[in-house]
Amino acid sequence: RNMHDEAERILQQCLKHPSCTEHGKMYFSVSYDLALNALYSGDFVRADSMISALLQDSLLPEYYRTDALLQLAKIQLYDKENYLKAIELCDSKIAKCAYGPTNATLNIKADSYYALQEYDSAYYYFNKSLESSNDMFTKCSDCRKLVELSILLGHSDQANTYMELYNVMRDSIYEYDKSKELAEIIQRQRIESYKRDAEIRQTV
Repeated sequence: RNMHDEAERILQQCLKHPSCTEHGKMYFSVSYDLALNALYSGDFVRADSMISALLQDSLLPEYYRTDALLQLAKIQLYDKENYLKAIELCDSKIAKCAYGPTNATLNIKADSYYALQEYDSAYYYFNKSLESSNDMFTKCSDCRKLVELSILLGHSDQANTYMELYNVMRDSIYEYDKSKELAEIIQRQRIESYKRDAEIRQTV
């Protein structure tokens, strides 16, 4: 919470800077970051209000307009539990993107269909996310959901396949975390060694 409060304070200061003129590039960037900060801190009502207000501005650059649809979809899914509206917003974002849907968009649609108990559609979108994602955390999450959905849909062979994939992804994440932790330990040891060497040189 303290991190979000500090981000709010800094962004509000930026908004008052002379270079942050209303309707300018900096203004939209800072205003949008303020809205995202509210969203990530769990203040869905404020985030919804801020993003919706920005969308009403005809001068809002298209990048923010497109991404804002995704953020509003998150609010509809996780806060308002309006799953059909979340799907509608995702479809609007996809229609605006020449490069196709992002993994975040696919996952919101999948989660929405899952909540609506439309398991075939949820399965389809989690599978699309799994196929297109390069992030092992996303892949691991998708596999876990696909195991559950395969069981619900009576596809036992597919459930076993996704479980094997899930175990591989989970082990990869574990190894990644251990490697990262080891690298941090080695780096700390090097720093401490440099400090000790420096102290010894000073006493010689």
